[in-house]
Amino acid sequence: MKGILISVFALMLVGGQAYAACVQGDCLNGQGTFVYPDDRKYEGQWQGGVRQGMGVETYFDGNTYTGEWQADKKNGKGTETYSGGNKYVGEWRDGKADGIGRFTVSDGSVYEGHWQKGLKSGRGIESYPDGGKYEGQWRDGFKDSEGEQTFPDGGRYVGSWQKGDPTGQGSYFYANGDTYVGEFAGFKRQGHGVYTFAVGGSFSGQWQNGLKHGEGILEFADGGRYEGRFENGVRVGKGTYFYPNGDSYEGEFAEFVRHGQGTYTFIDSTSLSGEWRNGKLVKPQ
Repeated sequence: MKGILISVFALMLVGGQAYAACVQGDCLNGQGTFVYPDDRKYEGQWQGGVRQGMGVETYFDGNTYTGEWQADKKNGKGTETYSGGNKYVGEWRDGKADGIGRFTVSDGSVYEGHWQKGLKSGRGIESYPDGGKYEGQWRDGFKDSEGEQTFPDGGRYVGSWQKGDPTGQGSYFYANGDTYVGEFAGFKRQGHGVYTFAVGGSFSGQWQNGLKHGEGILEFADGGRYEGRFENGVRVGKGTYFYPNGDSYEGEFAEFVRHGQGTYTFIDSTSLSGEWRNGKLVKPQ
């Protein structure tokens, strides 16, 4: 009983500069208004000296919660409106957003889905003011596990996420019709993957920081194919080019032109070897 009386009746603090008081009604078992030392104010139902039932709490910073209370905490369904323009409408547990809820941000972003201990966790959809949208799994406030994000330009990523970024296996469908299927680190191609061009042709191989890096096979729209090594998006070292007519060249290149030592093999198995310059054999062997 002593604890209840302390929580209900005025408590004078240091120098009388802060107080807690039931300023109106019945703050034991009924409808009452209570003001706290930190300038919070609760107007609503009480039971046994604690907030229980429906009530409105206003905070010193202008935030307001309207909804259900249980055991002196936000529990059940309620709405919290923030002074900056953000708003949460949904389920609460032990004072935090927990369950199904909708969070609207002042910039126009909207999240609808599952919450746990005040954070987006579980399945949810987040829509952005620029027209983008994410639909999938969340964990501890971040996009995590499997999900799909669409972008304002029409691009779309489907795949694995970790702490808010694409990580691991996924597919990116570009607005121009190109596609990439493979590994990601952030929004960059990283690891092994296949990039297919809308105009024809593809690259299958290793990637680093979004660029071809390592061994790979580059297929062209005309049916030609290059197999070799790339560094930072540029072809390097020796490689083999297979021409659409069945001929092939193995050796050194300048970009994709025969340049340096190499052997050109015709479809009938005859060949030319030696030093090449700008695609022409200058020193036969």
